Amino acid sequence: MSDLDKAIALAKKISAKIPEKKKRGRPSILTFPNDEKYLRGIGENRVKDIRTLHNLHYQARATRLLGLAKTDHPKFPYHWLTNPAGQVFGKSMQSTYKATIIAELGRIKDKDDMKSAAKEICRLKPKTKDAVKMIRGWRLGRGPEVPSLEAMLHDTAEKYIEKYPNVTRKDAQEVFRILAKEF
Repeated sequence: MSDLDKAIALAKKISAKIPEKKKRGRPSILTFPNDEKYLRGIGENRVKDIRTLHNLHYQARATRLLGLAKTDHPKFPYHWLTNPAGQVFGKSMQSTYKATIIAELGRIKDKDDMKSAAKEICRLKPKTKDAVKMIRGWRLGRGPEVPSLEAMLHDTAEKYIEKYPNVTRKDAQEVFRILAKEF
């Protein structure tokens, strides 16, 4: 056996003892090699970010499981999430296609849970940020964060006074006294 063969055998023996490094971060949800290539080619702009690819995957999943592509049904319960009839060429799709909310719904594993969450979101019609918080709360078992009534009333009064400067704090206090008697 030559010195080269001995060196190769020793290198193989050493490398066999070294454990393979674990990959860091979350595992990819794109299990098939062609999934990533396919999703990177969709749309006008080429997608480079893996998070965007994951969001596209979750949007597609929610679209498929909720039947969002078939919105011509008269009793379609998710019109608020996506309404192709309301889309106008050249205008933003923001009000007719809630991509961020749909992607967050796609992360819910159970199909029935996803449907009930989607119905509740469509019933409440929250802002995107609030909808994402609610869906994550349901998905992770935390429940939605509900602000206190006191905080909501205080914020509403502050915004009202800010919008209408001729209304004073005394006026607001008087309104709260009247409301307190009614309740």
